[in-house]
Amino acid sequence: MLYEGIDMVVLPVSDLASASATFERLGLVVTPEQVNPNSRFAIRKIPIGGPDNLFCIEILSIATPADAATPNGQRLLARADKGLSQLMLRVVDLDAALAELAERGVQPQARVEGVFDGDKQYDVALLQPMADAATGLGLIQYTRSQQQRYDGYAALGQHATPLKRLDHVAAVAPDLETSCRFWDDVLGVPTVGEVISPTTVVRQLRIGDAMFELLGPATPDSPIRQRPPGLNSMFSVEVPDLDATIAHAQAAGFEVADRRVGTLPGTIVATIPGAQTNGLNVQLLQYTQ
Repeated sequence: MLYEGIDMVVLPVSDLASASATFERLGLVVTPEQVNPNSRFAIRKIPIGGPDNLFCIEILSIATPADAATPNGQRLLARADKGLSQLMLRVVDLDAALAELAERGVQPQARVEGVFDGDKQYDVALLQPMADAATGLGLIQYTRSQQQRYDGYAALGQHATPLKRLDHVAAVAPDLETSCRFWDDVLGVPTVGEVISPTTVVRQLRIGDAMFELLGPATPDSPIRQRPPGLNSMFSVEVPDLDATIAHAQAAGFEVADRRVGTLPGTIVATIPGAQTNGLNVQLLQYTQ
């Protein structure tokens, strides 16, 4: 496989301080703000997992009001406060991964360096728009090892809300069969499982320690047919004790909806609706077997 894992999802927001404060109130550690001098984006991250399955939610905004007038700033603000915009996959060798994808007809749309205070932390390649992928995609290669990155995040403290690891993120794929073939034949990630509910067909694609799910309609009148294609503004995170996590979130002032048996066999889930968390639905998931 080309990819080590699902590295991050990108959450564009109009107010970085307010969005970050919401997640901090939930009991999550958010990294200090950094500004990339090239893109003029201000970034804070929520790290989840350990050195073997590290994943981040990247909260992204413009750095200053003046940056709103730049092309980069205008593109970001057009996506702000509307949920997730990008799925980033981690690779060991970015040039080698791009060369292999180029043989299958996939080209990068842009390449960006993550340089903060003169320190280069990563290289990113944003891939060309691909409708069959059902999401915007980028590849990222870090200059530090996963252990070094994890140690840096761990030094900031531990989440008060215990989160074990990313379980899955998902995208709506109107033509499910075509998208699954594209991920397998072109992107090199085969389908490894399927879960069917009364309204939805879930195809599971394993990337590292987590799943990327493609969601398609199970019936002609499935509500998923009314949803726009693209990355679902949700991430599902495994927790050790669902009831305790729900109680913690409620004590922090969050409403938690939909405690139920999960769609995935052997799970129970509950969701913090995105209206409370900057458009990002937070699904809490516990494995019961």
